[in-house]
Amino acid sequence: MAVVTLITDFDYSPYPGTMKGVIQALAPKVTVVDLYHHVPMGNVAVAAYVLYHSFGFFPFGSVHVAVVDPGVGSDRRVLMAQAGNHLFVVPDNGLLSLILERIDRVKVFALKRWEFTLPQLSATFHGRDVFAPLGAWLARGVPLPMLGCLVDDPLRLDLPQPRWEGNRLVGEVLWVDPFGNLVTNIERGGVGGRSIRQVRVVRVSLSMASCYAHLAQGELGAIWNSWGLLEVFANGASAREILGVGPGASVELVLA
Repeated sequence: MAVVTLITDFDYSPYPGTMKGVIQALAPKVTVVDLYHHVPMGNVAVAAYVLYHSFGFFPFGSVHVAVVDPGVGSDRRVLMAQAGNHLFVVPDNGLLSLILERIDRVKVFALKRWEFTLPQLSATFHGRDVFAPLGAWLARGVPLPMLGCLVDDPLRLDLPQPRWEGNRLVGEVLWVDPFGNLVTNIERGGVGGRSIRQVRVVRVSLSMASCYAHLAQGELGAIWNSWGLLEVFANGASAREILGVGPGASVELVLA
């Protein structure tokens, strides 16, 4: 049975449910998974990370519909892509950036066959009118070349990269998860196996932990999260509230 996943910034609204209704009406046998609807509003970079780090855990043949679309109603393109055995439907605003950067032989198509969308297009809700129907048709087996034409210029985000300053690797907070953890752009692989002496955030020095529970209640620490990214946390509390920082805040790894 085909699977369609949904990623949006629609939060607690009727919009995700409406998208699911469109998909189920067009493809009743499809399983629809609410992957994440709480992407910070309009934050395409966070959506790109969520998409990249999540899609591979779904069955081959899954269709991933990601709608974080500040340009809804404009002339931005609608893209569909194939990476390995997975399909994607996204606005052309950089949502595919990490997939394009880290996966070989990704094929990207721009929508041309608008008859596969709903007949009446709202200027404010392409998630319902465009992306959900396309996800349904792909899940039903309609091939990508029938829906669009190959393109080689999808928009790519200029994502912030950590930088070396002597023995320090300096990155920044990408987003704050629902637990108040500060998720950074520092990847475990970027450390090269070197030992970490400390982590610094707003002049506060932290130590690395092997799991959340190894720290006392409310104690701050850092950990490699399930995406392999450095995460600043407080056991049973919000690191964001304790430190008073959010996205864009500088985070330093001091290496031995």
